[in-house]
Amino acid sequence: MGILYILFFTILGFVIFNVLSKPILILRLKILFSILIFVFCLLQFTLFCKLGYMDNEKFVILLVFSFVVFVFHYGINSLLIMFLNKNDTFQDNYLANGFLFFRNYIIYLLIWVFQVYTILWGS
Repeated sequence: MGILYILFFTILGFVIFNVLSKPILILRLKILFSILIFVFCLLQFTLFCKLGYMDNEKFVILLVFSFVVFVFHYGINSLLIMFLNKNDTFQDNYLANGFLFFRNYIIYLLIWVFQVYTILWGS
């Protein structure tokens, strides 16, 4: 059952990545993945919790942790605006490129690794 949860959080992370960073999914896949996410959440709160797969508290913590990406996405933008002069562009500044790379790729990987670790070995 852990593999199913890992797959769910992978799909959720991919959909969030698609919305915030790189639009690579076609509309049909977005709709399909959104329906799958909704159905899985509904099953978790009604059936899976009662069967003892994962308690709802742990699931909600992992679900909320998935949406921390929005905080990083918009927080790094505001941080860059504060630190950079209005004349500098994001493409010419190494600090901006590092922050943008972290925001666009690394944070998704770190959150996914945390979720997989919590699902497989968390108590």
